[in-house]
Amino acid sequence: MFNRFRNWMSRWMTGRYGGDDLTKFLFVAYIVTFVLGLIFQLFEKTLWLGVLMDLLTWAIVLWSLFRMLSRNIQKRWQENQKYLLLRTRFKEWLKLTSHRLRDISTKRYRRCPHCRAVVRFPIKRGVHIVSCPHCAKKFELKIRL
Repeated sequence: MFNRFRNWMSRWMTGRYGGDDLTKFLFVAYIVTFVLGLIFQLFEKTLWLGVLMDLLTWAIVLWSLFRMLSRNIQKRWQENQKYLLLRTRFKEWLKLTSHRLRDISTKRYRRCPHCRAVVRFPIKRGVHIVSCPHCAKKFELKIRL
């Protein structure tokens, strides 16, 4: 009986988009908003936040179902690519921020004005002429303590 259901579901999903990384993210967002809604509804002062979280939870579920059942595969793929780009940028920012915090007493991070790459320099107070390791162009670096 389960095989019949699986075969029927497979035929029904043919030509539809299905799940991807954005769908996984939406599932996690659904769980977070659901739990927050439950927590907010426990207290009388935040009951309106609980209702708002419930509405947000339903919006996430409906959007996720719409994406999974959509037949416009190209458009859903483009949405997923935008999400992956944002996720990559966020991870790079988080990594750079953690490195900056780790090296706060010994290094300074600056952007190259030519190629916009983030470059790490040792703390040497004053004005220095340095070359970017990415584009090899020289620029002026001011470090104050």
